[in-house]
Amino acid sequence: MKGAETSIFEQQYRVVAVESDRLPVQGILSGEVLTIINIELATPLTPEDYPLGKLTALTDPSTDASELGLSIPDDLQANSENFAVAPKRA
Repeated sequence: MKGAETSIFEQQYRVVAVESDRLPVQGILSGEVLTIINIELATPLTPEDYPLGKLTALTDPSTDASELGLSIPDDLQANSENFAVAPKRA
């Protein structure tokens, strides 16, 4: 029997590969594989930062922006596709 579905932001993920512009991760609870796209090409993702097997969590940029000292304009808040999911760094 399948349990209640959880948000992608409510579980941890294990790094399964590293490319400079992509970070495939697999959900610990769901087993679902997500690919995080690095939109900051000047700062490539590296195996040193994200070793295979490393556990990470995702943060929702629409709710986490205030913690970063950022504000999201009202017209963008309703359209979350303007934001990429980024790994939460320890």
